[in-house]
Amino acid sequence: MKPNIIAIAALAALTITFASGALAQFEAYETSPLGVGVTMFRPSGSELKKINSTWIGATLQWHMKRDEMQRPTAVLSIGWLSADKANDSRANFIPLKFSVIKRFGDGESCWFVSGGIDTYLAHFARVEHIPDTSFLGYHDDWVSDNATKLGYNMAFGREFGSGWFFEAKRDTIAMVSHKTGGKVDFSGWSITVGSRLAY
Repeated sequence: MKPNIIAIAALAALTITFASGALAQFEAYETSPLGVGVTMFRPSGSELKKINSTWIGATLQWHMKRDEMQRPTAVLSIGWLSADKANDSRANFIPLKFSVIKRFGDGESCWFVSGGIDTYLAHFARVEHIPDTSFLGYHDDWVSDNATKLGYNMAFGREFGSGWFFEAKRDTIAMVSHKTGGKVDFSGWSITVGSRLAY
């Protein structure tokens, strides 16, 4: 199964799991410990752009701290982003992010900025021409790299009431070294549309 299909399936599962609870919370306006989002990611690194210039993924948030209006101010989130270029290269990463939110305004609808530190579980694989000593030639095979890297995020966005939000985010991640030489840059820009499932 291709990684993009896995991401879509994960997003669908999240939506089905939380849809009924979200509707009830919107009606009763209760606080929720969780939030969900859909993320469109544009990588900065040329290696990842070659696979796909735009990735789609899912995000799940946990609200760790709230202000006096019960709006989340500290959020822990986990996501899934992936891309696959058949018979050539593929990559995915799981960002685990801690972010602090600063709002400009006391209403349900207001602008905000956020930032924090992150851990990224990154995977990159590509087909390489590998020397084959058995017949003094070469053969093609997949070479994979897995790494856990630190990074940080900065974002700005707007909340629209009842927990809905939109944000643009920059993720800056330490480079992943490739076994056969070179480095892979998982940094990039993303846009997320989601719901904090009411405050």
